[in-house]
Amino acid sequence: MKKYKIILISASILIAVATLSTFAYFTPHRTLIKIREAAQKGDKEELRELVDFPSVREGMKEQLNASMLKSMAVELKDNPFAPMGIMFVGALVDRMVDSFVTPSGIASFSKGIKPDVLEKSNAQNDNTEKNNAERNIVRTNKYDGFSRFTVSFCHKDEKEFCISLKLRRDGFNWKLTSIILPDINNKPVAHNTPTYDLRDVIGYYDKIAGDQKVLIIKGNVKNISPIDKNGIRIHATIEDSAGNILAKRLVYAGIVVPTERLRAMGMEEVTMTLSNRFGEGEANLNIKSGKSIPFMVVFFDPPANIDSYRLEARDSE
Repeated sequence: MKKYKIILISASILIAVATLSTFAYFTPHRTLIKIREAAQKGDKEELRELVDFPSVREGMKEQLNASMLKSMAVELKDNPFAPMGIMFVGALVDRMVDSFVTPSGIASFSKGIKPDVLEKSNAQNDNTEKNNAERNIVRTNKYDGFSRFTVSFCHKDEKEFCISLKLRRDGFNWKLTSIILPDINNKPVAHNTPTYDLRDVIGYYDKIAGDQKVLIIKGNVKNISPIDKNGIRIHATIEDSAGNILAKRLVYAGIVVPTERLRAMGMEEVTMTLSNRFGEGEANLNIKSGKSIPFMVVFFDPPANIDSYRLEARDSE
């Protein structure tokens, strides 16, 4: 009888863990949907629960101030009235932030659309321009650790125009804490059209041979470029609460070691297995556009002060 009780309790725990893992993964996605719906309805109370407005406003002000001052330093070089123009930057930025951080502005950003496009289409009662803008957007999702999530929107025909929304875990919920804007002058910046999309990411602790503790991060990487890819690499870092890098790992995608086998392996064997650039069964070769393959990253003896991790998929060198 005791044996059956143990089995029943174990099954219940596994179900609970699976449910919580699924909930944890989809929660930021659901939060974005709720933000969009609340913004479209103009539900300010709901938005206050989902958006950290002071953080979003302050971050946007810093970006716009820095961008405008940089632009003015070039355009007003040797102009005797430059100091006077700089005096008005703060007031201008405040007005811009006030116009952006509104229900309609948040709804616009949550779709990766420029606020002026949304407002113009609404004023004309014509969704053609807005729909065209949405169709020209490439969206990517990225977990920056246990408590951070980023969704980026880049325009196919304006590679320099990317908007990123950053969410942070708040207990069991998530909140929008920052909106990263493109260059204010719409000049080419460091953004490139995304090539890969990391999804279904989970992280957990386990032990391998010799009772060595490891942090395991698994997920899938999708090729969202228009061409076939080979030898996708996953660059991973773990950081403390101050953003200091504690450790780095580089592995190739297309390899996921089963749990029981991993637990019997030593550090060197794990490292060699995940260094196969072709992947298991050549899974990391000829990856068609739109296809996803799995990946696994293993950190050995992870420090206790880990706050987050970052993942980036790159082409082989």
